[in-house]
Amino acid sequence: MPEDETLNGDYEMITYRYFKASDKDRRMRWKGGSGRIAVGSETIHTTTDNDTGTLLHAGQTLVVSKTHFKLSSS
Repeated sequence: MPEDETLNGDYEMITYRYFKASDKDRRMRWKGGSGRIAVGSETIHTTTDNDTGTLLHAGQTLVVSKTHFKLSSS
């Protein structure tokens, strides 16, 4: 499994995972819950669904915890 995307670019229930930087932009999506996503010094609380996606720029890493999450280049 690539360490810079979720498996097959699909949603996964993630307890805790570090995603490495990529040389391409990626899109993050999640289902509402009680989790968190850390991108740099910003923390996103995943209390509501994000179906449209948030752009994660090339070169950025992130940490995801307790979130039904999807990360893909498309």
